[in-house]
Amino acid sequence: AQLRLASEIQMERLGGIFGATAANGDTVCLSGDLGAGKTVFSRGFLRSASGDARMRVTSPTYLLDNAYDGRDGLPGDLVVHHMD
Repeated sequence: AQLRLASEIQMERLGGIFGATAANGDTVCLSGDLGAGKTVFSRGFLRSASGDARMRVTSPTYLLDNAYDGRDGLPGDLVVHHMD
């Protein structure tokens, strides 16, 4: 299935909806070309899950995997891997 949103703001909000209900063991996979909004979605997800509206979320393009956990403000043993 494909989902097209009109703006970056809508993509970040969608990520926030997923992040607000995230639980340990959930898996969300995103696929898309460069600039499709995967990092914007991840930013919304992580900011919502952590409760930190200013959390710095970057693309893992050169790192392959950015991991976020309790040290980043995520609740309980929630761990998020943002991979390219």
